[in-house]
This record gives sequence, C-alpha cells and structure tokens, in this order.
Amino acid sequence: MGQALPRQAQAPQQQAYIDRPERHLIEDMRNMIVVHKIGNGRFMKSFHCKEQRELGSRSVVVKVYVKKEIDEDLEIYRKETERIRNLLQNRRECPNVQPYSRVFAGKKPGGRGVTGAAYCVRQHFWSNLRDRLGTRPFLSSIERRWVAYQLLRALEQCHSLGVCHGDLNAENVMVSSWSWVTLVDFASYKPVTLADDGPEFDYYFCAGQRHNRCYVAPERFQLHRHHSTNVKSLTEKENGTVPSILSNEALPITHTTPSYLQQGALKSITPAMDIFSLGCVLTELYRGGTPTLDIATVVKSLHEERECLDTSLVFEDECPHEAFTLAIRTMLLRDPNQRGNASMHRHQLTIAGVLPKEFDSLLFDLFVQVLLDARTPDERVALVAKNYGCVMEETAGIQDEEGATFFDRAISEIAQVGLHSSSILQSHDEKDELFPTITLDMTTKELVEHTEKLLALYAKAREQATQKTMQAPVQSNQTIKAKESIVIDERKESSRSL
Repeated sequence: MGQALPRQAQAPQQQAYIDRPERHLIEDMRNMIVVHKIGNGRFMKSFHCKEQRELGSRSVVVKVYVKKEIDEDLEIYRKETERIRNLLQNRRECPNVQPYSRVFAGKKPGGRGVTGAAYCVRQHFWSNLRDRLGTRPFLSSIERRWVAYQLLRALEQCHSLGVCHGDLNAENVMVSSWSWVTLVDFASYKPVTLADDGPEFDYYFCAGQRHNRCYVAPERFQLHRHHSTNVKSLTEKENGTVPSILSNEALPITHTTPSYLQQGALKSITPAMDIFSLGCVLTELYRGGTPTLDIATVVKSLHEERECLDTSLVFEDECPHEAFTLAIRTMLLRDPNQRGNASMHRHQLTIAGVLPKEFDSLLFDLFVQVLLDARTPDERVALVAKNYGCVMEETAGIQDEEGATFFDRAISEIAQVGLHSSSILQSHDEKDELFPTITLDMTTKELVEHTEKLLALYAKAREQATQKTMQAPVQSNQTIKAKESIVIDERKESSRSL
C-alpha cells in the first residue's frame, strides 16, 4: 500500500473503478451519500459524505484506496492505523487530535479484473488551516499565536503516546470557527523513505492543491551515488519548462553522507520528522499561506552543506518575535538530533513571552471543558459564568469582584429557585432525589441538569394550573344549575299547594 508505486491496470473494468473510485464506496458503504470529492490526491481519493444513521445523518470524510492487486495484503496497515486510533481516542488526553474512526477493506469484488478497495473514515471539518489563512477576516496576531500553541500541544499529545503523524501540513490541520485546532489524517501507511530521483513524492505527498509544497523531512529522502536529478531541471519544471522531474544528467555527490541520511538507516517515522514539518507549517502560518519549501529546494539541500532549510523566512505581516524565528530555524535544522521537541519549544516560547502564559494557566483547559463538557449553548454560558472571575483576572489583569459576585449570585438563585419549585410540586423524598444539595462547587453539567429539571417542573405546574382554571368554572356552573333546579322545584310545589 505505501511501499510501491501502482502498476497500470489492464482490465477495462478496473480502469473504470480507478477513474471513479466512488463506485467502490457506493457499493461497499450503502449508508453513505457522496457529497463531493475533496482534493486531487493520487494515492488516496477523499470524499465528503453524509452517513445515514438511525438518529439522523452526520458529515464524514472517506478516503478510498483502490487496490493494485486482488490479493494485496493490507492487514499490517490496518493494525497500525487501529493502534493509533486506540492510543489517541481519549479526547480528554488528546483534545487536539482526531484519528480515523474506522479502517476496513471493502467486500470482495464481483466484477472480472476489479481488485476492490480499502477505506479510512473520520469526522468531517469545514475548514483547514490553509483555507482559513485565505479567508476574511484574517487571523490576528494573537489568533496566530493561539494556533501555533495548539499545534505544539497536538504534537506533544501524539509523541507522548509514541505516535507520529508522518504528513503534517496545513491541509491536515483543521481549524474551527472558534479557532480550535485539530490534527487529522495520520499517515502511518505512507512510506518512510523516498527516492530523491523518483516520482514517489509526487504520488504519495503532493496533492493537487499543495502547489508543490514539500514539508517532508530531508532525512526521508535516500541519496544515490549516481544521482539522476538535476536541481536546475527541478526549478525549471516548476516554471513549466520541463515536463518531468527526471534529468539525464548526473549530479555526483562529493561530500560525505551523514548517518541520518544513509540508505536503510530509517525504519519508521520519528518525532523529529514531525518537528521539521511543524516548522514549515508555522512559517506558512506567519507568511499568510505562502508555501515554505518546495521539492526543488529540499532536493538541492541534500547535496549542499547547509545546516538549516529556512530558505529566507521572509514574513509578509509584522515580523514575529525573535525567539519565534529562532524556534523555527531550530525546527528546520538538517540534523534531526538538533531540532528539539514540541514540549521544549512550547516552554521556551512561553518563557520568551511569544506565547502568553495565560494559554497554559487558563485558556487551554477552559477550551477543553467547552469542547468536551459543554455540548449546548446553555452549558457554555454557565461554564463561562462560573469561571468569569478567573477569565478576567488571567486575560485582562482585572479583578472584577462585582461581576464575579453577580454571576455567583445568579447561579445561586437558579439553584434556589429549583429547590423552591421542587418543594412545592414534589414530596420531601422526591425533592431530595430530584434536587440534591446544590452548591457553587457543582459542575457545569450538574447545573444544567438541575436547570432542565426545573423547566420540566415549571411546565408541570403550568399544566396543573391550567387544569384547575378550566375545572373551576365548570363546578360553579353546575352549582348554579343545581340551585336553579331547586328553586324551580320549590315553585312547582308551592303552585300545587295553591
């Protein structure tokens, strides 16, 4: 799946499935409705789909890999992808990552010459970092720092569990409307090493929308003694003058190849490779979406004595802090042993003042609570109200005791109203069951549950009051009619006696 380039299909039926891989998807996943195709990748085709479920539909992304042979064994890739999913599925420990939710092979193909397909399914996000950088209103300075902070956090979460991404770029970084970052599409199935004179990079890593971005660490490219790639031809290809990246001229290697670039030295993806890719993404973040490196620059650097692949690091907007520029240059060092790790860079940038300390002390944990604990607007409002004093003090340096007291009193009044209503409409035992002792230390979820019960009690009280109001005039009319009948009977009796 990730170690060899595909062979040209011979059967016309198979060629039809290669041209339209959604045919596999429709046949194997009957509950999926294809909305549209995403990107122009060659290795795997991505589709935005609606998954039909009993309780409604949800948006998902389905990646389709068309097998090259009917008996192609993909079990090792399935197990590795499921291992990553099991390690990262705890959202409280890994709130900034989203692994594939399902990985499976399709049913056995029935048509002659049709090989079948394999699928990776994950949640759909409406915007990635590349799209967000080109959308108004553009990210402000503090929003870019917040995105950079979360990217460092995301790699910390992955690397601490022994998981590496393998294909970190701006298209695999999802950004919500409230600037929450989620890292997706872990590429454990892509090859670790690539030939520096072959088409592997274009096939596995160069999607149609990336404009020749190359954020792959240089140590993943294998150097050949008789190199067949001319750097000048690569540059000319980008300008549209050469149709292929291959050249007939040889470019001999004169310097000694470092140990980390020797063929066969790499067995798996390493955290240092992700750090290099992160440096490219952070540079693109501050350059307004302009690509950081291309394939020509990376291949050229393999044959030059260059320590850092920073090209020029020219930022379009205001130049970031000097410590931030230094951190990016460190991430882009050629030697992976000198790049550091995500935790080190985050702490250093926080100490230098590039990343506000409030990100660590308050905002990150608060946003995680909003993401995981508050699922409705009411819950989010209650959560912010409960933490109003801390938010104001940490972010603005203002001790708004009056505002904190106001929100505490509001929460307390809601709780007291709940107790009062329960005492009217419920017996003592039922009241204790529905409304246990309410304090200001209760969680947001408990507060919302009590509020929902309070609304239910109000609805019940209104219904009972309405019934009493409707019954009252009926009883009075009956009484009046009874009295009238008695008077009539008395008059009849008196008339008879006369």
